[in-house]
Amino acid sequence: MPPAPNSRFLTLDDVAEELNTSQNQIYALVRQGKLAAIKIGGRGQWRVGRDDLEQYIERAYDETRQFIKDNPYQAAESETAWPNSPDEVSELAAMSNPLPPRAAVTGTGTTDAVSPGNSGQLDSAEPEL
Repeated sequence: MPPAPNSRFLTLDDVAEELNTSQNQIYALVRQGKLAAIKIGGRGQWRVGRDDLEQYIERAYDETRQFIKDNPYQAAESETAWPNSPDEVSELAAMSNPLPPRAAVTGTGTTDAVSPGNSGQLDSAEPEL
């Protein structure tokens, strides 16, 4: 059951739901001292004040703004570079599948290659005599 809107304290489950994360994550924030909370009773029941949660959220926004300022977004080359010619398209396609055709070992101990254009039929790698 969600807490009453005027309730002073929230459970760790309530805070986890509010921040859309797990109770374990909230517990870790409390134990690391990043989120203020009180422990009540002998069974380890934790409560977080609404004001403490709002202060934590405000600090998280501030830290995020600073992170963005210190680490501006830079588009990866793959996001900005487009192939300019059919040759570049072919080269990119070849790079995306760098493995050679698979080989099959026959009962004679010779290796046969399966190539994409032969409908799965084996091409003997053994020279003809």
